Amino acid sequence: MDFFLTIATSDADIAAVRRLCRHQLAWELATFPDHRAEIRAHHAPHRWEAFLAALPDRFTGPNAAIFLARSGDTPVGCCFQETAADGTAELHRLYVRAEARGTGLGAALVAACLDHAKDCGARTMRLKTARFLTHAIALYRRLGFAECPPFASFPPEVRDVVMFMERPV
Repeated sequence: MDFFLTIATSDADIAAVRRLCRHQLAWELATFPDHRAEIRAHHAPHRWEAFLAALPDRFTGPNAAIFLARSGDTPVGCCFQETAADGTAELHRLYVRAEARGTGLGAALVAACLDHAKDCGARTMRLKTARFLTHAIALYRRLGFAECPPFASFPPEVRDVVMFMERPV
């Protein structure tokens, strides 16, 4: 499968990213029934919709980017990056649709975020993921991420399933 990456800037791009994020949530709920309570707690409707509404503002500008992957005209993946003033970047919402998995797209999206973070002056890239997302964790480990101490707080009902990882940029 051929794919290309762009930084999502247009209204159509942001709408496509929101659809991918909603698809990711549905996929997680369907794929991990034993973790539905934690998934729902983390993606409480009011917080989830506020996050999606804030996408163009939070992840655009000189220190952030939303990467959108397409195969032809079809959106097949996304990943977000933001860099703080202290030189720490954070990777958010890596998602690749099932039909594009195994193509190297996930690694390409992470690489794009790492490159962008480096251009923003970041020295470290961090991420949060769920411990049950073992394929994602394996990808992150292959790309040089290692588990690190928590750098954000979570509600008690999801705290035990969250894994924190980081690597130099």
